[in-house]
Amino acid sequence: MNKEKLNELRSKITIPLAEALALLRQYDENIERCIQAYHDENIGKICFETACESMVAEKYYYDVSYQNNVKKVVEKIIHINDALNEMPIKLTVEENPETVSNIGFFIWAADEDLEFIVSEKNRRYFIPSDDFSYVIEIFRSMYPVLNPCSGKMERYFDACFDNYFGQETIQRIISKIQILNFLDINVMNFLAKIVQCLEEKMSIGTYVVVEGNQ
Repeated sequence: MNKEKLNELRSKITIPLAEALALLRQYDENIERCIQAYHDENIGKICFETACESMVAEKYYYDVSYQNNVKKVVEKIIHINDALNEMPIKLTVEENPETVSNIGFFIWAADEDLEFIVSEKNRRYFIPSDDFSYVIEIFRSMYPVLNPCSGKMERYFDACFDNYFGQETIQRIISKIQILNFLDINVMNFLAKIVQCLEEKMSIGTYVVVEGNQ
């Protein structure tokens, strides 16, 4: 066995010695094939444990926030599945919430370990994209924001993924929403409900998460 190949493989992926040796033997010491096989196996594990499609598993597995961590990805997908099974509270300007689009943003609280907080106060809220347009520029104006998952500064608000906001940032968002003024009383009532939602999540969580499903 080529020791340099072994060291190179283990420098590129976090893998036990025995598993690295097995991969190198199976793929004739081809590093790239070993790495791909390692990732493919992890994707398979995620799909098996969550019963999700490979496209969903890959989306999270290859995202920098999850750093190819199978356990974190499994927990994330299970959380999403559980949340989908529990109908969220819809916040909308429309009089009949049942008629609004299912494309938009979920809001929930996360603890210091970035985990969903199991609490009666942490029922998820859902705001359709059309309604969220009243406040989306306020959320965008907070950036760049530190992403606690990756430890890096995010430059843009992501309409397709999780956006983590700390207590101070949420307070700034609330302050900006409170000074918005519209003639439509329904819109003003809707904005007041968003503020209540954010204050509720802020009261129990380290982070308030705005999760887009665009």
